[in-house]
Amino acid sequence: MNKLDFSKFSEKLGDWNVYLKPIFEDEKMYNLYQEFKQCKEIITPTSNDIFNAFKYCPQKDLKLIIIGQDPYPSRYFNTKTLQADGLAFSCSNSPNDKIQPSLTSFWDGLSHEFQRELPYEKDLKFIAEQGVLLLNRALNCKLGKIGSFMGKWDFFWKFFFEEVITPYYKGVPIVLLGKDAEELKKYVFELNNPVFILSHPSFAARNKALWETKNTFTKCNKLIEDQFGESEKIEWNSEKYKNKLENSQF
Repeated sequence: MNKLDFSKFSEKLGDWNVYLKPIFEDEKMYNLYQEFKQCKEIITPTSNDIFNAFKYCPQKDLKLIIIGQDPYPSRYFNTKTLQADGLAFSCSNSPNDKIQPSLTSFWDGLSHEFQRELPYEKDLKFIAEQGVLLLNRALNCKLGKIGSFMGKWDFFWKFFFEEVITPYYKGVPIVLLGKDAEELKKYVFELNNPVFILSHPSFAARNKALWETKNTFTKCNKLIEDQFGESEKIEWNSEKYKNKLENSQF
């Protein structure tokens, strides 16, 4: 059986490598990477960034999973830097601090839900660091071609939900954004992990409408509070999160 050299991926996966090693040594992953290697087009995000969602969210801290559709498929005109940085919706590479319409829509919806203006942060690492996996159903795509690898990673998701989340992360809520992400619901044991389904923020952005969150993130924080304690709720305000970190050091 052909398999990848897992040592080349271990560091990129952070402490999730303990759980994910079997699927990376599966022949299906080897075949997928052969397809990537043979692709003549640019693939985004970069190979170093593709698993940043796992790298920045330690497995011991997992409290919430958010899954979108696929990464930003473009790069910035001036710098040619790829927009996708490995965290769903995040655009930390933005050279002029402008954020993508999907992320603007994301913050619009959250601000409306919590009835307070949240800083429209371009870099979502502060959310990941709190125990939130920010992922997409397709972890990569061809430059300029949305959905070009949609479905290619589904064998990974089947393993991830059935062999990692169900046995080790009971009660952790899962938010699926958009029709493509909703396809992953079949791998989730909902008696174990509550699932919330919302439209993708890009749909609201395209239609110049407010992204309707249906109070989902308030519900998720309540579930997190019930399981881990009030202090473990996700702080969506980047400034308050930074203050919380500073105060915890004293």
